[in-house]
Amino acid sequence: MKFCALGRRGDSHFDVVISLAIFIVFMGWFFAFVQPQFSKSISPRTALAGLDAAISSAYWEVEYSVLFLESEDKGIFPVAAELPFNWSEDHVEFLPERDFKILDGMLFFTASGNESKFIVAHSGLNITGRMSSQCRIYSDENSFTSSGVRAEFGPKGLNSLEYKNNTVMGNLYFFLNDEEVIPENHTSEYSGFAVFKGFKAGDNSILYAGFCNSSRVFTMVRSNSEKQVRLRFFLKNMTHYYVDNERYGPIDEIPAGGFGNFSRLFFYDNETGRGIAIAFNTNVSLNRSEGGENVLDFSVLAKSVYFWISPFDNAENLSFSGYRSWFGVIRKVRALNPYFFSGRNKFSHLINRTGYLINITCPSFNYSEGTVGNEIANIYARTFVEYAVYDNGRVERCIVHEEVSQ
Repeated sequence: MKFCALGRRGDSHFDVVISLAIFIVFMGWFFAFVQPQFSKSISPRTALAGLDAAISSAYWEVEYSVLFLESEDKGIFPVAAELPFNWSEDHVEFLPERDFKILDGMLFFTASGNESKFIVAHSGLNITGRMSSQCRIYSDENSFTSSGVRAEFGPKGLNSLEYKNNTVMGNLYFFLNDEEVIPENHTSEYSGFAVFKGFKAGDNSILYAGFCNSSRVFTMVRSNSEKQVRLRFFLKNMTHYYVDNERYGPIDEIPAGGFGNFSRLFFYDNETGRGIAIAFNTNVSLNRSEGGENVLDFSVLAKSVYFWISPFDNAENLSFSGYRSWFGVIRKVRALNPYFFSGRNKFSHLINRTGYLINITCPSFNYSEGTVGNEIANIYARTFVEYAVYDNGRVERCIVHEEVSQ
């Protein structure tokens, strides 16, 4: 009789445990050996985040607004527009391109009667090499001459204004709340298309401007607060005045109490027809002054007042071709700065790694930086639309392509 030896049940369990332990040890050594051949898997968003952060350093902000102009003039004429933005002239672009000047809160330029819209833009770019007018106006420290007009200045401001060698007015003295403005210093600035004479008295200022190929003279007084502004001046070689069909006649018959509520006034010589038109930016009053014959006062309650003096040769058709200007809503654009890409390797110090590629393709410029080797296993890439904005507010649509190896 044969007997078979039966193994104990625990022996099979022991074999399984030993086998499992050997398998785990083997797999551990396997992955320890193989792991350096693989890279950790990360999301494309994470891989490209460094490139996005670098590109964001090339953004800037440009502000711009539309300047609207309505004119009764069909020729070329000077314009003084009130600038409601605190913009520095060195960072301003004006389109269509031309000479311009920003001074005492005013934007000066010349326009033609068929122009109605302009773009005025402000950026962080320091603008140099502006166009220079071929027009010239004669000027020295105490005078300027243009188109038959000669203005001579003294310590207080405008001493006399001549038109075709005849004095028409002079001794323009300003009073604020009945206190005469006595300038402490004055400046003279030539700007190619115009000459500016400035006078300062504390927080108060007086500005005169003459323009190339124009007989018009700009005058402005500005205070730090609303005050009663009064302008005293004398007239010469003038006999009559005209405001409207109800207010006109000889100058010496201006009513003792004067009259108000007008913004345009004409003085002229009844024999020659030669005279001057005065056009204010607001309604004013006119009074006879005690300073002597043909000495008059303009007055108005305001913080600043400006007006144009425009000589003419014929009093038969009294008119002043004026204009109206205003700015639209200011707009801000944040986008790529095209001038940022004028050199090479603009982003390398920010990315601080190799194995990346940035391509930016725009209608007016292209930029490429970096390289990605073919031997790298994982390359993350994406292409998207971005915009570039120039200092004049012009916007371009660009294509940005990014690659990064991992």
